[in-house]
Amino acid sequence: MNVNHSAIVNGTINGQELASAELLLIDVSTSDRAEYQCVVRNRFAAEHSIRSVLKIFQVPIFLNEPDDMSLLVGQNAKIMCAATGIPAPVIKWSKDGGATFPAALQHRLFVRPNDDHLYVVNVTVEDQARDREMMRKGGVERVTNKFPIRHHRPCAEVKRKLRGVYTCHAVNEAGAIQASATLRIFENSFNVTLKDTVICVNDTLLLDCYADLAHPSQRMEWTFNGEPLFVDGERVSLKAHGQILAVKKNLPSFVENAQHPKKMLFSFSSLK
Repeated sequence: MNVNHSAIVNGTINGQELASAELLLIDVSTSDRAEYQCVVRNRFAAEHSIRSVLKIFQVPIFLNEPDDMSLLVGQNAKIMCAATGIPAPVIKWSKDGGATFPAALQHRLFVRPNDDHLYVVNVTVEDQARDREMMRKGGVERVTNKFPIRHHRPCAEVKRKLRGVYTCHAVNEAGAIQASATLRIFENSFNVTLKDTVICVNDTLLLDCYADLAHPSQRMEWTFNGEPLFVDGERVSLKAHGQILAVKKNLPSFVENAQHPKKMLFSFSSLK
């Protein structure tokens, strides 16, 4: 903090020079927020100026940015976003740069008292519609004004067409920032169901399990007796992006378990 004193050369009253001073705050921080007052004194008295309030603003800063997600139809999505700033920023969401959000218009979007989470209940295919600000008339107009803001957006029973780019906007009087995450939704239905299989020792086992995969984001995973199946590429191999399992020269124990599909399990997983 520096105080510069200087004389006003051409300023006089009754032949007396007028004194002037300025207060310089270099590299201000939040600790400088206060009321400032100039006090002029001489040997006779003191005079106080009107108090001046110094406000310090800070552009929003993300504490937690939304992450890309890959989900199966029917799972729940919770897209998180946390930001801080002075004054406390307001969180807004957009999807694919659109202008409407059906969940808000249908009163399926709400916040609870003393809860910074944003809830989307009973998600339908209509929620795939493009939206820019979810806090619209008829929906939620303001998320929270706490500091810091921790904002989560869970979507119950995700539908496939809910996929898209979701953008979190943190806005206050000092500025605005945004961060986006891509939500991918995949089907988990199989076109072919495994059937009981009976083969002889040393025969080749072929099992088909077809599904609608989005390569390379999804893959098939096979398990044997609940454990991941080791694929060596020779005796045990996968074809058609993992949808066909081939096992050569089966051992008796493998053949026995293959006759019981409940013991020969497969699972489907999606990757980001």
